Order: sequence, then structure tokens, then C-alpha cells
Amino acid sequence: MRALLVPIALGAFGVGLGRTLAMIASLLTARGWQVTVLAGRPLELERIEQRFGIPLADLEVRLWPAAGRPRGRWRRALYDRARHLAFCRLSRRFDLLWMQSPHIPPISLARRSILFTEFPFDVEPRALFWRRRLAAYDRIVANSAFTRGWIERYWGVGAGVFYPSVQECAPAAKEPSILAAGRFTGGERSKRQLELVRAYKAMVAQGLDGWPLHLAGIVEDPAYLAAVRREARGYDVRLHLDLDAGDLARLYGRSSIFWHATGLGADAERAPHALEHFGIVTAEAMTAGCVPVVFGRGGQAEIVRPGEGFTWLTPDELVRHTFTLVRDDARRRAMAEKARASAVERFGEAAFAARLDDLIGAGGS
Repeated sequence: MRALLVPIALGAFGVGLGRTLAMIASLLTARGWQVTVLAGRPLELERIEQRFGIPLADLEVRLWPAAGRPRGRWRRALYDRARHLAFCRLSRRFDLLWMQSPHIPPISLARRSILFTEFPFDVEPRALFWRRRLAAYDRIVANSAFTRGWIERYWGVGAGVFYPSVQECAPAAKEPSILAAGRFTGGERSKRQLELVRAYKAMVAQGLDGWPLHLAGIVEDPAYLAAVRREARGYDVRLHLDLDAGDLARLYGRSSIFWHATGLGADAERAPHALEHFGIVTAEAMTAGCVPVVFGRGGQAEIVRPGEGFTWLTPDELVRHTFTLVRDDARRRAMAEKARASAVERFGEAAFAARLDDLIGAGGS
């Protein structure tokens, strides 16, 4: 059995959903599949293995040159058609195509084709060729019920929910600390570390002491990171940059409370893409026994159930819920146990493998 995996934008297994693709590759390989990943540039498999802690030694990489579209409407149209036909011919050789894309994908001729979408960025595909492309996929699945709703609204097709791969992290001796994890970047998809630092400063002004704020993440925008550093100057804010999976897991394990603010300030109706589509880091933190206190729009709302943590809509609510946990050790421990049990059951590695088997069949049929 042969499987072709296509990462988002022919990327190189970056953060977030890159782990999902790596886990699928590893699980399929372990089940006897020959797995090929299509990439726009050479992949450093050893580095990817180190980042995610997932074995990829038997993965085949096939390069697919990035589109360098020519000028002129008709030349571009001919070029796009040629690439599309080339992809169709390639897909025909495989028993399974797993396409990760937020856009309408090319037609697949694989024996079975699955489109996994983190969020639908092509709005209202009324054109007939868009409909034909979607119809070529046996299943369309979303990374959350939140995303599924927007697929149905934007694309007019039904979709299932396939939660992404989450690193299952072991709890350790808990320290009085708050952790937030996410890329350091500005713009619509910012993880809002600046706002979290401001909320932390407000808590310090109200008497918080002995609870450092840890900010972990990959640096995508050095200017935004510099702004966070300036905002945090003089406060016990500790930065952890470009951690691998093991170091991040240990940080989760020591931390008591987890913060997440993606989507704060976004218009949930006009810019739903600016919300957190799922919230992998929140689920990971919960597996380590961190109590989540997260922004309550987008996919986060379905991760955190009552009794497992708090959701909030304003920074004042974030501060209030956090003080509740800081001041009540027994309640914090009880919520941590519930959060861990729930996250492992719903999002842990065994749960992911079972979802994959349900989706493609344990035998690949």
C-alpha cells in the first residue's frame, strides 16, 4: 500500500499541524505502508524527528517545485493547468492521498483521497471547477467542530472532525508558574503575548507574587519579540525560544496554569480565521496537568470543558479566573487532574491512532 502526504503549502513540517502529518507518516509506516511526502524543498528529517519526537527514518521525500507562475493571464492559466495535470498523474500511483490544505485542492486520482483542513480560506467556491475538485475527495475533515462549521458555510459541503496530533506530556512536580506557548508573531494570527504580559502586570499590581510568567515559542517576527521584551522589562517574565518537543513537554510538566489569548480583539464573524482554529498547545498543556485559562472563542471552547479550566473573553476575566486558581490550591489540583484525564482520553496519542484507523481503516482499505 502506498500513501502520498501533502503538507500545507508544500511546507516542511513546521509547528502545529506539521506534527499531525509526521504522526500520520509514522503510524502508516508502522502498519506497513510505503509513505511519500510531497515537499517544496528538501526536508531535514532528523531535525523534524528531534522537534516532534516522532520517527521518520523510512519516509520518502519527493520534491515538487514551487510555483513560479509566468506573467500574463493566459500563460498563468496554462501553467496552472499543466501543474494540475501533473499532480493528477502523480496521485494516480497511490492508494491513499492525504492532503493538508486550507484551500481548494487539485483533483486527486488516488484510490482514496482525504482533505484535512485547518480553516477554509477560499470563500464561497461557486465555480464549477472548484466543486469538481472538492468532489474528488472521499472525505473532508476539519481540525475542530469550529472549523467544520466554516467549511460547511464557505464551501457548502459536509465535513467530519479529525482532531490533530497532540504531544502527550507527563506532569511533574508543579511549580507556582503560568505558561503560554505559541509563535512570536504580529498581525491577525498573533498569539497575543503582548496582551498576556499586560494582564500579568495587572495581576502583579493587584498583589501577585512568586508566580513567574513563562512565554515559550518559535520566533517568526523578531520585531514582535522585541516589543514583548520591552513590555515585560522589570517583571518576572521568562522567555523560552525555539524549544524542541522534549524541552517544551518538560516546561508543560512543571507549570501549573496555562494561558492562551489568540483571537482576542478579532471579529468572530468577519474574521473567524483570526481565532484559534483548534488549540494544539492548550490540549498539550492539559495532558501535562496544566489548568487552562484560555480565550473562549474558536476551537478553544470545545477543548476546555466545565471543571477542567476556564475560558474568558476580556483581560479582566483572565485576571479574575487566574487569581481563583492561584488562591485555591485544592481547586487548582482538582481541575488539573480533570484536565489531564480529559485531554489524554480525547487528544492523546492512542486517541489519535484510533481516529486515524477509523478514518482510513485499520487495514488501509
